[in-house]
Amino acid sequence: MRPHLTFALVAPLAAFGELALGEIRPSQARPTRSGLLGLVAACLGVERSDEAAHLEIERCFGLGVLTLAPGRMSVDYHTVQFRVPGASSLTTRITRRQYREDVWHLGALWEREASPWSLEQVAEAMRRPVFAPYLGRACCPLALPLAPRIIQVPNAEVALKERAQTGPENTVLSGRRGKRLLDVYAGGEKHQTLALDEADAASLTLSGRVEQRLDALRSRVRRQYDSRAEFVAEIPR
Repeated sequence: MRPHLTFALVAPLAAFGELALGEIRPSQARPTRSGLLGLVAACLGVERSDEAAHLEIERCFGLGVLTLAPGRMSVDYHTVQFRVPGASSLTTRITRRQYREDVWHLGALWEREASPWSLEQVAEAMRRPVFAPYLGRACCPLALPLAPRIIQVPNAEVALKERAQTGPENTVLSGRRGKRLLDVYAGGEKHQTLALDEADAASLTLSGRVEQRLDALRSRVRRQYDSRAEFVAEIPR
């Protein structure tokens, strides 16, 4: 048994960054590790320029995500002007940014190594964040509080399943004749997706697959990331 900090990630709009090439800024279906640890850092008041603190968060914490509603894809179009070296006039280009509408994820955080911040301190920071948390881009605020809760469980699978069943966000109504907001967001989903580092999956009871994701933080200042192996399992609803 070990303490796990669980929290809710519910938003009408989100963007989970992926490798961006050319005019398209894609969004994945579930949060990135670097993005969620960046959210933790924002709650704690860690400045983006504090490279050492961000790397400490990356090193010290394990992270798991349970996706209840990946959201519908949405695309925003931007007109960008820039000057090609040697050209006398500006060049105009249309860029596309992908978003996810109506997303519902749950997160679980635990200490892998001794950390400068305890889970209790992280939980308090989530209740009273120094910097406003958002899901991917500043135009993607949370719809519900993070509502952090610390529980003693064997692993992230148990922590996230427990949160999915008893989390306070489950009781929020949508205003549509008393229907739960969760049912509006995730009513059509047949599976939930559990994802965490492959190295943390040994104690799980689930079978799944391993994917490579480019979201292990190397440098927050330079926005550089390394590849990591992520274990992914589909759980029937």
